Amino acid sequence: MSKRVLEVENLTTEFHVEAGIARAVDGISFHLEEGETLGIVGESGSGKSVTSLSLMRLVPCPPGVILPSSKIRINGQDILKKSAREMQKIRGSEIAMIFQDPMTALNPVFTIGSQLGEVLKRHQNLDNNASRKRGIELLDLVGIPDPTQRIDNYPHQLSGGMRQRAMIAMALSCNPKILIADEPTTALDVTIQAQILELISKLQKEIGMATILITHDLAVVAEVCDRVAVMYCGRIVEESNVFDLFEKPQHPYTRGLISSIPRIEDAGADRSELYAIPGMVPDIHALPDGCRFADRCFQVEDKCRTEDTQLADTGDGRRVSCLFPLGQGAQTA
Repeated sequence: MSKRVLEVENLTTEFHVEAGIARAVDGISFHLEEGETLGIVGESGSGKSVTSLSLMRLVPCPPGVILPSSKIRINGQDILKKSAREMQKIRGSEIAMIFQDPMTALNPVFTIGSQLGEVLKRHQNLDNNASRKRGIELLDLVGIPDPTQRIDNYPHQLSGGMRQRAMIAMALSCNPKILIADEPTTALDVTIQAQILELISKLQKEIGMATILITHDLAVVAEVCDRVAVMYCGRIVEESNVFDLFEKPQHPYTRGLISSIPRIEDAGADRSELYAIPGMVPDIHALPDGCRFADRCFQVEDKCRTEDTQLADTGDGRRVSCLFPLGQGAQTA
């Protein structure tokens, strides 16, 4: 039986701002097995990136706060009970993150080598020569050509794909047990996207780490993930293994996301427009009563607008938050 390296219970993250309290992550629970890849998907504003920052304990405070009822356990240790100094040791060695935009995540006034070296000196206790040697090895590992030269380059001297690879090298420098990849292929062309995903998958197998892939690209999820958690308005609305999710989605929101994927077989067909989920994500400061997806749902009932939904087991290893889950013969979007 696989070992659980991460357990999240009732994670709730709020931002206390002028307009009021914005609950960006609202009581989510999930786990991650050793060597597994979990995809977290959803539209922009669904709470994916705030979830990742919460797992790293990098939510800016103020205005952000993780509520005391939340629990984040890495190998049995609740990291929310750790001090800031203890968290510095946990980040990098236990859990690491590839940030969404490498150009803003990397410091533009320091070379790649100096930024890699800082991580290695802090967590691996290496001296200058040893950290440089290890930095070159890491750049070579992630496929950056001529690493002995590139290690002395500044971020602006590297292409977008190379900057992303440098971020991956930094995240993997301490052999973390858990890697969070927040939109690791954003703004990269399709060829580079494929290379980055292949690289993460290859390194995951070599190092044996578990991965959380945060994305809005369901095609990427289908290719690399074992399980998927679908988020909407700060909550997980469906969780399933990747095969069942695409074959038989049970939440109308998941069905809408899958229906929005362009398909080659639709080219030239009578269907002239790509399907889009109607409406907009509700304002986080004015969430509706009942199901938060009700105003956009194609099978909404009166009960949905008054009765709140909770994530519940469906009896087949899946979880869904819907009063009327889609079945085999359910209507389609």
